[in-house]
Amino acid sequence: MKILFTNYNTETSTEATSLSFALRNAGVESQVWDDPRMSAFDVFDSYKPDLFVTSYTNLTEDIIKRLSGDKCKVVLNVCCIGENEAKSLEETLLKANINCVFAIYRFDKPKGFSKIKLVQIMPAADVFLPASQPGNRQIPFGVLYSDPNDMQSPPEEVGDVYHKIVMNRELSQADVAMNVVDLVNSCGVYTNILMMGNDQAFLCGQPFFDLSVRITGKTAINITPENQPCVASFMENLFPDLPETPEAAKEYIKSTILYRHTYINRAERLMKNLGEEGVCENLRKLRDSIRNNLQNPRS
Repeated sequence: MKILFTNYNTETSTEATSLSFALRNAGVESQVWDDPRMSAFDVFDSYKPDLFVTSYTNLTEDIIKRLSGDKCKVVLNVCCIGENEAKSLEETLLKANINCVFAIYRFDKPKGFSKIKLVQIMPAADVFLPASQPGNRQIPFGVLYSDPNDMQSPPEEVGDVYHKIVMNRELSQADVAMNVVDLVNSCGVYTNILMMGNDQAFLCGQPFFDLSVRITGKTAINITPENQPCVASFMENLFPDLPETPEAAKEYIKSTILYRHTYINRAERLMKNLGEEGVCENLRKLRDSIRNNLQNPRS
């Protein structure tokens, strides 16, 4: 099987490149199309993929024309799509005779689809990202915000020494602006991370998973009346046996993420829904190998 991804990564997600890299390490021929200068016709004619994975926001008119009537299967990420937009997208795909085998979503199941199968693939940790090692002197807290326009003061427990980090290109009142790759690469600077805001896609997204397996202290979410329902549901569903003591909870979350919630696991779910059990077995072996290295890092 040959798989082609578009690079639909965002400031807070490396889903496209991480899924592709996991599949390549499991023996699948997988590439990421991230050169906007290349037309869909040139890319598909040269690579000849069996499966095309992209976000619905990247589904250009050029791509639709090239895929129309083609035997190449398509998987679409439809995260955050509106109901009317979903209806219109489904009509476009059916009219163009595009073989969309299923669409993937992260949190709430989108409305508006009546014929396309929907598969939930949650955010996860990108275990392939390089991370800095903790130094002798660390900043006690990194306070992480998704919205530069909603930067509330952190609670008193944070203390007086911390960095304000915004997951956005706009620096605003923050000390530093980072995307998720930058954040993981520099996370060794911080002992603890506190995530603040009310956006479920941010609080329960990839940064939480990435930091939870790499930060030496704790990765916590600042609970508010607005975010409590979604955060509570997230924690109960993904970490049902969470211990009460902080240190035990930290180790449980880390071990659970490394076993169940990395993009290797998400690649396995993708392949399982495509009936590729041999690839799934290779991904499980890859997961166990990387989990052992991250669970027991060299000091």
